[in-house]
Amino acid sequence: MTYKFDKGIIDKYIKKLDLTELYSDESDLKKYKISIYEFLISENYEPSIILGNGAYGVVCKAYDKKNNRYVAIKKIVWDDDISVKRTLFEVKFLNILNHTNIIKLYSASIHESIELYIITELMDYDLHKLIYSSEKITNKNLKYMIYQLLDGIKYLHGYGIMHRDIKPKNILINQNYLLKICDFGLAKKYHGSAHGLPVSDNSEKMTDYVVTRWYRDPTIILNKGIYTELADIWSVGCVIAEMVLKRPLFDGDDEKDQIEKITKVLGPPPEPRSLPEAGPRPWRSRVEKAKHWSVKSVFSNINIDPKLCDLLDNLICYEDVRFTADEALNHPYFMEDKSLIFRIWDKLGPALWGRR
Repeated sequence: MTYKFDKGIIDKYIKKLDLTELYSDESDLKKYKISIYEFLISENYEPSIILGNGAYGVVCKAYDKKNNRYVAIKKIVWDDDISVKRTLFEVKFLNILNHTNIIKLYSASIHESIELYIITELMDYDLHKLIYSSEKITNKNLKYMIYQLLDGIKYLHGYGIMHRDIKPKNILINQNYLLKICDFGLAKKYHGSAHGLPVSDNSEKMTDYVVTRWYRDPTIILNKGIYTELADIWSVGCVIAEMVLKRPLFDGDDEKDQIEKITKVLGPPPEPRSLPEAGPRPWRSRVEKAKHWSVKSVFSNINIDPKLCDLLDNLICYEDVRFTADEALNHPYFMEDKSLIFRIWDKLGPALWGRR
């Protein structure tokens, strides 16, 4: 079905988010064709190759002649009102975020009314490609990436922002293992804090259709719109586990199968909050009979740092006992034999990229 374009919807969100600068001068735009895709961008950029494509757009690599650097240019062609809202909110979030482990936004603009171009710093590849490559991740580099991921999440939660779609493909890295969190299309500003009131209120019940299923906090599935920023921590734990196992930790075929895979490891979720009366659950009886294990059992037959295993046990658990990002960063896995890079990270971080 063809999207019935409504410029009023775009103008509404641009005004709400104070993004009027997106309507830029189009006099210096030039049309480029890369593979089967067309890009209408400034002559300051020389696009070269397609880096990837997804539900909302396509990304190319380009050389920024004006600033003498390579960049990533994401072209988004809106096809429904939801895509308009999500992508404009993403631009707004990236405009205000400033942290080494969050992808840096250089500029964004709307061309021909329905095309949004987002220009960011360029990274070498995403974490998914690294995990499933032949490259062996050393324990030192693994710890470095985990620390950065948690530090980026701590920064987001400090600003009251939930990412809500942490997964390997939304985590970018370079050849030196510098890590950046990207894709804020599902991110949301929230009120409240971890271990406090749930992040929703009577006026706006949050959607439970967030986070790719394999990385989705069971609280989201079971509570149907009542969850906290600790949902991001669950996703982080699943990503770390995948880095270690070289496979997804919980790869459910559907929502029911996902919950059953989780409860086979963690046992039934605690009552009463995590099992509200939120509609039929024909599989609930099987969930409640599951044997209670710890996620540590998953790693019993592989070579893993015991402290990392303990950290994962505090990330991949039900929400009432799950670590915050700050608690995770203070875990003995990072504290003991802490390398110089982490000491520099802790002491110089706030001066380098602002609020943490």
